[in-house]
Amino acid sequence: MDNNAFSSGIEPGGLTDRNQIKILICYMIKCVDSGLTAKQTAEILSLDGLANYFESLQAVKELETLGHISLSDGLYKLSKSGERIAAELDTALPITVREKAVRSAVQAARIYQNCKDNSAVIAETENGFEVTCEVKDRGHLMLRSVIAVPDRLQAEMIKESFIKNPASIYSATLLLYTESKDDIIASMPDVLKDMI
Repeated sequence: MDNNAFSSGIEPGGLTDRNQIKILICYMIKCVDSGLTAKQTAEILSLDGLANYFESLQAVKELETLGHISLSDGLYKLSKSGERIAAELDTALPITVREKAVRSAVQAARIYQNCKDNSAVIAETENGFEVTCEVKDRGHLMLRSVIAVPDRLQAEMIKESFIKNPASIYSATLLLYTESKDDIIASMPDVLKDMI
């Protein structure tokens, strides 16, 4: 396919060559032990302006067809040939592109794992919305909280924030229940202290 048809949304310094996109995908998967979904890969590359979404999806399919990546539990992982591509050819890509992609890939993998281990469910009520958040550790429920908000936008913001870092929310909740007010204030960032 003509690369010009798939260049929209790519920032200066981004990739238009499908072979480079394939190398970057292998490099990203190598840097994320748990693996990535095809959608995550394409979203990371397109949201960061590194490659076109559809071109990225096509590159993932070609890597799978060639046997460089394979699906395991819904996530793509590298085969031996994919590992060689990532190790030998990663220097063919600009370091800024690699760093940006890996940073986003690690965050996407963490969010994916958080979604699997923990949950945040939005339910509409008579007075607005409720977000039920659950923190689990190895399948055991550690914390469940229900937060009522007046509109869906706030509910979505709470859900997204919770899924990004449920461990921090769990730790903060424990702190609130187990520490004195002075200890809690002392552990807060200065920005929050000024608000109190």
